[in-house]
Amino acid sequence: MTEHELRVLIITGQDHFHHRWRESSAHLRAVLERGDRRFDVRITEEFTGASAATLEPYDVVILNYFGAGAPGDQEARWGTSAESALFSHVDRGKGLVMYHGSIWCGRTWQDAHADRLWRMAAGLHQPGGSRRAPGLNHEVSLADPDHPITNGLPRQWQQVNDDKYVNLRWHPDAQPHILATVDDNPKDYLGGAYYAIDAEPGPALHDPAEVAKLPGVGQRHPVAWTNDFGAGRVFVLALGHIGAATVEAAHEGRLLGRPVGPTLSDAARTAPFLNLLRRGTEWAGTGRVTLPLIQSDQSPTAD
Repeated sequence: MTEHELRVLIITGQDHFHHRWRESSAHLRAVLERGDRRFDVRITEEFTGASAATLEPYDVVILNYFGAGAPGDQEARWGTSAESALFSHVDRGKGLVMYHGSIWCGRTWQDAHADRLWRMAAGLHQPGGSRRAPGLNHEVSLADPDHPITNGLPRQWQQVNDDKYVNLRWHPDAQPHILATVDDNPKDYLGGAYYAIDAEPGPALHDPAEVAKLPGVGQRHPVAWTNDFGAGRVFVLALGHIGAATVEAAHEGRLLGRPVGPTLSDAARTAPFLNLLRRGTEWAGTGRVTLPLIQSDQSPTAD
């Protein structure tokens, strides 16, 4: 029996200035639609004014969105009715995938929807100690190699040129199922290595005693997990950075209001990432996984 196509809507249109949401949304679509016809993917760059009727045709929504150009800025939101439509869509049994920078959402939300978003995601990169840990290359380890999403993936692999988000805030009422983790190694912070607390660069550290004061340091932190929200299924994938090739280019692009220099997408082309995205999206839409494993993709990012 041939599985029917899953209709997927990618919600995008804004993100942290280090990221490039146009390139990443196009890449996500290309990854999902490659090789087979399991997914029919559409992209919207403006979700404001959306309703239940907007979302009704879709089995899965992918969030590739953070409403602030920089983490300290006020977030642009979609409005009460559109946000309510998204919550209700998942609550009634549809799927949601939260990709990479979308775990920053809700940092400046100050109403009841902030808690609903947090509960839906289970964990978010929020003020109060969430960090971008030092380094670009990180070893990821499976926490549950038997889950349908992760079955057959290597127990460990190297994520290259990727962000490592640690010490997320976890909703007290959520019960996330952790699929993969990274180690927040205290040694990585020494020698004045760059890291960021919340949205700001942390002070240069050279003393292990000072590193030890960082909450969550030395522990393993989730980078992929599932969560229930009402009757719906949520898959969160914090991996897969697509953005400016250098920090300098990111800041220059922010000042000019346009991308500057090449786009770095290595982190979103590793075989584990590709399979997590494809299988996690199928699981969010159906509750099971039928897709075979695929290999890494080194072709240029789709325009």
